[in-house]
Amino acid sequence: MGGLKKVHFDALRKDETTWHGAATQLDTLAKAANGIDVYRAAFSFAGGDVADTYAQLRTQVIGLLGDGSKKAEGAADALHDIRTSLEANEHAAVAEFGGMWTPKDI
Repeated sequence: MGGLKKVHFDALRKDETTWHGAATQLDTLAKAANGIDVYRAAFSFAGGDVADTYAQLRTQVIGLLGDGSKKAEGAADALHDIRTSLEANEHAAVAEFGGMWTPKDI
């Protein structure tokens, strides 16, 4: 396998790792937000509507962070699958064609 191809595979691996990291961070933030519990009384005696709005917003943010984590993990998994498939195809081509041809570096 040529050096340039290895660089491409390494770049896919690096991107996969980056997306896994993003997923982990988003999941950590979702759990942290979920752990924040502000009681209605914290918004004062007249803050019922504010407390309700805060609760709705908090729920929405937790949901968005959780969804973002899942999507980022999906992106990482897709990059992993793409790299694995490309590497398998490369190895299969080398095994099948052997010395019959030399791939041209991109």
